[in-house]
Amino acid sequence: ASLLESRVIQTLRVPTDAQLAARFDLVYGLNGERVVLRHLMLNRSRTKSALRALGTTPELMTNEHLDVEIARKANELLASAQAGEDFEVLCRANSHDISVAQNGGVIPNYNFKHYGEDIAAAVHAATVGEVFGPIQAPAGTHLLKVESRVITEFASVKDSLIAELMAEEPSHVERSA
Repeated sequence: ASLLESRVIQTLRVPTDAQLAARFDLVYGLNGERVVLRHLMLNRSRTKSALRALGTTPELMTNEHLDVEIARKANELLASAQAGEDFEVLCRANSHDISVAQNGGVIPNYNFKHYGEDIAAAVHAATVGEVFGPIQAPAGTHLLKVESRVITEFASVKDSLIAELMAEEPSHVERSA
């Protein structure tokens, strides 16, 4: 009975525009733009720890001083990357975002919604393969590199998205309706 119920629900199902848009963004990236993004992030807390380990006095660890040190380090790392040093290696060795540093700076499934609007706008405008920044965000200062960009037009995949949605197992909501 439940197999028959599933087939009836799937046959009568009509995917909505909102469901299609959500699936399109999930599979092909926000508005059809999928990027592989690598980043190196510097923040106050890790900078403060590093300075403390070097014996820096507390009065030189104000937010103002930390921001100057972060800007100096970001510009130094940017210059190294632009001079040809491997950005993945720089990310692994210098990024304060430990989980991403372990991936060589790659942000898994970057979707333009995390890390803030300033970074999203910069990534949209970026040239593939060029390291750019520094960009300030709530979590810290970022250097970024778009490794690849693929643009997919909705019309070219609409039919396959409809087929995917139609073939999905019925949800509890559909079964109870």
